[in-house]
Amino acid sequence: MTPRVILLTIYFILFSTLGLAETKASKKHITVELVTEKASVKPGQDQDIGIKFNLDPDWHVYWQNPGDSGEAPRIAWSLPLDIKSGPINWPVPEKIIVGPLADFGYANQVLLISSLKIPEFVSEKPFEIKAKVKWLVCREVCIPGSADLDLFLPITNSEPLLTASHDLFETTRKSLPTPLPSEIKINTLSLQKTFKIKISGIENLKDVYFFPLHPLQIDNFSKEDFSGNELTIKKNEQLTDEPKFLEGVLKVESKSYNIKSPVVVSVESAPLYLMILFAFLGGLILNLMPCVFPVLSMKVFGFLKNSGEEKEKIRAHARAYMLGILVSFWILVAALLALKAGGQHLGWGFQLQSPPFVASLAAILFLFGLNLVGVFEVGGSVMGVGQSLTRKDGFAGDFFTGVLATIVSTPCTAPFMGSAVGFALTQNVLITFIIFTALALGLGTPYVLLAYNPTLGRILPKPGPWMETLKQITAFLIFATVVWLISVVALQAPTAYLVILMGSLFLMGLAAWVLHRWPQKTFFALALVLISLALIIIKRDDPRSALVWEDFSPAKIETYKGHGRTVFVDFTAAWCISCKVNELVVFSSTEVKEKLKSHNVALLKADWTSEDSVITQALADLGRSGVPTYAIFQPEKDPILLPEVITPGIVINALDNLK
Repeated sequence: MTPRVILLTIYFILFSTLGLAETKASKKHITVELVTEKASVKPGQDQDIGIKFNLDPDWHVYWQNPGDSGEAPRIAWSLPLDIKSGPINWPVPEKIIVGPLADFGYANQVLLISSLKIPEFVSEKPFEIKAKVKWLVCREVCIPGSADLDLFLPITNSEPLLTASHDLFETTRKSLPTPLPSEIKINTLSLQKTFKIKISGIENLKDVYFFPLHPLQIDNFSKEDFSGNELTIKKNEQLTDEPKFLEGVLKVESKSYNIKSPVVVSVESAPLYLMILFAFLGGLILNLMPCVFPVLSMKVFGFLKNSGEEKEKIRAHARAYMLGILVSFWILVAALLALKAGGQHLGWGFQLQSPPFVASLAAILFLFGLNLVGVFEVGGSVMGVGQSLTRKDGFAGDFFTGVLATIVSTPCTAPFMGSAVGFALTQNVLITFIIFTALALGLGTPYVLLAYNPTLGRILPKPGPWMETLKQITAFLIFATVVWLISVVALQAPTAYLVILMGSLFLMGLAAWVLHRWPQKTFFALALVLISLALIIIKRDDPRSALVWEDFSPAKIETYKGHGRTVFVDFTAAWCISCKVNELVVFSSTEVKEKLKSHNVALLKADWTSEDSVITQALADLGRSGVPTYAIFQPEKDPILLPEVITPGIVINALDNLK
């Protein structure tokens, strides 16, 4: 241990002793203390800190859901710059009976732990942690309290020493609930007055208890009955709407687990015929949902276009459309049940949780929109792959439109539909298929009624030139859906993938233009479409999963250089196309990632998307005035500038030549 570390440790101990009043507050029936597990902090190493409550006998503080009364403790951290605190880790509470009420909380002693994220560039000097703590301590009466606590921690590069609170941190961590193991399955049924939580994957259970995360769901005072691997919990009398999930902590013997179990309506509380009716009504209402309406507009347009045909042909179109919906629903349900049987926790719309699927759907709809707006026609074109069959009375096109209606309807949940779908996913295979078939029939019924009822058909306007305007309006509804799907991808995937999606849409537009100018170039246009879809679907590594970039500041460069580390700075901007291309080509390269790691290079990203005077000055200091700019900084050496357009080889060679 270096003399510097010894001095800092002595400083910490002396300060903690002299400043005890600042780290601990004694109030009525409770003592509150700010404690840390380690006597100092190592840069880049997380540090657990906590608020310790010591209570008088028979007094208690509360869990995050206090139960029938009370209020959970609140902690507001005040931390030095660049240091972040994680959420409170709540130990498993106990049920505390106070008269006719039941609370969830802690007696005697409890430690609420939070974790500090310490970056690698923190300077070596003690810094102050402050905590504003508020609580409610109760027995028959309740007393609110608050305290301002603070603590100084030195930062050193040596391994930190443990404090006297280390054992309490270890004990508390063992009492924290853990994620539910994959071999344990939880199913929650909602009956008229109770919830039933069925546990599978563990045998011979005796002691099971559920602590709800959200208030007013269960009757906290009532006893929870456990029998035959099934926990029966009485509902709260104030509960009016069925919760979508029962979320909280499930204590099983000596272990406890965080659970978030979908709540489904049991047959005991709702008859099968009612769930079938709900599913059918939900399917009907789906036609009015924003995600389905553009496709329905396409179908109505097609009905008007074919209104001059024979009645039987019109009805055949409707049957093909309905068949497309039914087959698509059956395939989705089969896939959903297969994945759930394999241990996946999935629900309605599960396929839209996949960015490649959502991106592919956006690309296909974009191509449809271009067709409807008149950029290209579908005769012998790329759409002929799907549309050539439609020349045979257009039945393949009707079938595919039904498929599309099913796919785009899955993000939506209409009134009546939620209970029916939740119910279906807990039943046997036959009932599940019956419920989803009713949902599919509801989705397709309006168009079928239109085709089979001449009276309804007569209220529609006659075909005419106005239909071209309607077709183009429908195209813009499709484009609006594409914008929405792109926003979904933006929430699911990194920016690099969003750039790939936009590039794919560009290729789709190029394919449509080629068909418009040279209709005979069908196969070339089809190749562009397939390439665009391949770019979306091909599996690739997420660049952010391997390279972690910190926000740029000149102080961080100096700090890292002071520790003898090399720093790579990427001056970039969201509007810089070259920057994005370099990110895709270079920083996603496995060789570049490994080289940066092997050289222990610190990575800083200077984002110039918005005006930033610090970044502007840093560029000027390097003799540059724009992005992309790539600079390598070494201790006691001049910066090395790389070309604006880089390759993996350029970066690797630059790193290998460092001295």
